[in-house]
Amino acid sequence: MPATEDYLRPLPKMHRWFAVSMIVLFLATLLMMYFDHHDEWRAYQHQFFKLQADKIVAEENAKKAELTGAAVSNGAKSAAKLEQAYAEKLQELKTHKDQLQKSITNLAEQEEELKKLDNHYA
Repeated sequence: MPATEDYLRPLPKMHRWFAVSMIVLFLATLLMMYFDHHDEWRAYQHQFFKLQADKIVAEENAKKAELTGAAVSNGAKSAAKLEQAYAEKLQELKTHKDQLQKSITNLAEQEEELKKLDNHYA
């Protein structure tokens, strides 16, 4: 079949139909977007988001207040507990040092007695 220069339909008319159909499709897309973003429940969703944000901010502020207030009172309590624990450990250390000194003295006495016995039986 030989190629011809003729078209099935006239091109200027086809261009007009194509332009009109594209405008209609564009307007249909805009309408779909409008109806999709203007649902009846969107207002409730926005209210919920605001309430949720307010709740989170209130919780955060309460925790900050609790931490700053508790840090001061807990700091004093912690310092007192640490000082008491330090005093107890210091007392334990002193007791252990006394026991060590007694053990060293006892060991020295036993070594002298051993030397006496070695000299006595030698």
